[in-house]
Amino acid sequence: MDSKSTDRKSGKRNPLSPSRRKFVLGAGAVVAGGYLVATRRQWSEVGPPESVPQTGVLHFSDRGRGVFLMRDAEGEVYALSQRCSHQGCDVEWKPAATRFECPCHSGVYSAAGDRMSGEPIRGLVRLTTRINEDGMLEVLV
Repeated sequence: MDSKSTDRKSGKRNPLSPSRRKFVLGAGAVVAGGYLVATRRQWSEVGPPESVPQTGVLHFSDRGRGVFLMRDAEGEVYALSQRCSHQGCDVEWKPAATRFECPCHSGVYSAAGDRMSGEPIRGLVRLTTRINEDGMLEVLV
């Protein structure tokens, strides 16, 4: 019997021989590594900090990732991910209600991104912002 394709103890054929097992594990590692590289977070330049309105929302997208930029009561800029924390649907800003709503499962979030009601169990992800050396606002997406 071939030791690479047969279980030594039972004599039954092993569908994943050691060489196949190594191949499958190696291929899985390559796919996982590619996913991590493709989803690596990067700084994205938005523009001058003044482009974020004093009230309301500035929306932008980078590499398919939507971001909402707003100002808090003190005028400081903050950024929220557009993805619902429940199942990743894109939330929408509802200016009349001054809140975010998820059309998929009725998730409702405050303007600060806090969960108010619906299926989500946590708020929207707050993203890191900074001012770069050129004085431009950047968001880590």
